[in-house]
Amino acid sequence: MDTAPLIHDSWQRCYERYGLSPDRVPRPDVLTQAELDAVRAPTESLEALAHGELSRMLGQLGSHVQLLMLADAGGTLMLVRSDPALDDVCRSALIQPGAMFSESSQGTNGIGLCIQTRMPVSVVMEDHFAQRLSGLSCTVAPIFGERGDLAAVLNVTSLQPSNRMVHEIARRVVEASARRIENRSFDLRHVGRVLVRLSATGDFCDPAGEGRLALDDAGRVLDATPFTLEMLGADPRIFGERLAGMNEIDALLRIALSDSPVIEHAGRRLSIQIDHRERRRSIYPSATGTPAAPTSRKAAPTIAQIAGADTDTQEQMRIAQRLYARGLPILLQGDSGSGKSALARALHEAGPRRTGSFVSINCAAIPAELIESELFGYRAGAFTGASKAGARGRILEADGGTLFLDEIGDMPLALQSRFLQVLSDKEFVPVGASQPVQVDFNLIAASFRDIEGMVRDKTFRADLHFRIQGAAVRLPPLRSRDDLNALIDHAFQEAAISAGAPCPRLSAAARAALLRHGWPGNIRELHHVARYALALCDSDEASLDCLPPALQSGGSKAADSEARSELDLTGVLARFEWNVTLAAHWLGISRSTLHRRMRAQGVRRPD
Repeated sequence: MDTAPLIHDSWQRCYERYGLSPDRVPRPDVLTQAELDAVRAPTESLEALAHGELSRMLGQLGSHVQLLMLADAGGTLMLVRSDPALDDVCRSALIQPGAMFSESSQGTNGIGLCIQTRMPVSVVMEDHFAQRLSGLSCTVAPIFGERGDLAAVLNVTSLQPSNRMVHEIARRVVEASARRIENRSFDLRHVGRVLVRLSATGDFCDPAGEGRLALDDAGRVLDATPFTLEMLGADPRIFGERLAGMNEIDALLRIALSDSPVIEHAGRRLSIQIDHRERRRSIYPSATGTPAAPTSRKAAPTIAQIAGADTDTQEQMRIAQRLYARGLPILLQGDSGSGKSALARALHEAGPRRTGSFVSINCAAIPAELIESELFGYRAGAFTGASKAGARGRILEADGGTLFLDEIGDMPLALQSRFLQVLSDKEFVPVGASQPVQVDFNLIAASFRDIEGMVRDKTFRADLHFRIQGAAVRLPPLRSRDDLNALIDHAFQEAAISAGAPCPRLSAAARAALLRHGWPGNIRELHHVARYALALCDSDEASLDCLPPALQSGGSKAADSEARSELDLTGVLARFEWNVTLAAHWLGISRSTLHRRMRAQGVRRPD
């Protein structure tokens, strides 16, 4: 991308409109903490979503960049990540949250130019208008909010001599990260609506390559990302209108669930996926031929929603989706409540077998003596008490779809060999039958047990383990996720939608308690806590008193508050890598209170 014309126009604005001179550009203004707190609300959710992408960009660009930043639509820095060795450099250059890098005040710079042009840009060394910035090189990409309004910009900066080739590569990386943040924010903004995901390639493994479209039940466009408008060859005039080929939601859902989920619009062929399971259930009859009754059950989470903004989880989701799409058996492992069942269903819904059945069976919930007939079915009269009509069995019910075996570690050892044969031969003999039946399904298994340890103890067959271990995917516990803050917000939003109530904001003390909690029950526990809090909340703010007692302990008691106030602030800040926001959350106080205590105790960030 040739940015020379953009740079030229920016320099011209600096001279003619802003009255700046390269050798006399003032240092950036910096908001006070109170001022920063006041303007931070619109970008707080984006900040939570950005943490994982900052780690991803740092991993991809390595030593080529030293600073990573998120700024709001006015150019004010909201999030800054750097090597601690660069603290002095950042401090002297006022590169810190609250610093304002608009084009009108700082001349041509990456953040300001991106805001002006609403395009990904690179400003390399002498491209900067201010002489004092000519040693820097920046690459910045926009993040758009509702109906294409600019919400924030994502920036990577090199403090060492660089060149345009390096920053052309950086531009692709930053643009992809910005679009992931933008799409996840879009998903959160439109929970419960008809959400259309679009891809020009048919590959839905990475949100960076996808468009997003939100429709109402009449098929009118409520919102779309700018990338989506580009994919459709449309412009903002589509908002509130119906699009040709997408104006009938039920028909669109049938296309999305077909063997060829592709639409044509304005001569363009686009693959689609749709998240609106309530409507989906209504257009497909049940096994009895009677239309399914309406249900208030919330839509199951999508792969993108499960992945959130946590880099490790995103990578695990990408692997799982690729493996499932190629028909490999998958073993999901993770703590109880970490979302294994939800991921299994999401893989099915997003995969090539989504038109088939998703059959789930919990191996731990069925008596050992019944699990064989439950899985393999039986012929009439096969055993005492057997149904006169026999039973197809869950494996045959999954033919053409997905079989999900939860807690596979509880499958009896003798039955494991039969099941391994099904995986190998694609056929089995029902109990009491003499002829085999053919079957074709994708297998997803899950367990919180140590399967490798069970193999060593000879309680799980090694050959079955070998069959599924190459496609093992581990879900991280909730307490270790980078995007815990965003997941908390999402859980409360879902709880509010399910309850048909407005979503309250969380008090600082309540949020701090949620962030401190160890979450032994993981995602399942978080959703229970959100429903509990919504049931007790009778105002527009959920306070600490609304949380279950186990989360309140140590959060609202005066003695505990006093004890925390006496903590070694240096140690707390070091624990959170001197991120004042996270440290304040952990302490259960506001950022301004923490800054005040730091000044009172003479605490300063180490050089």
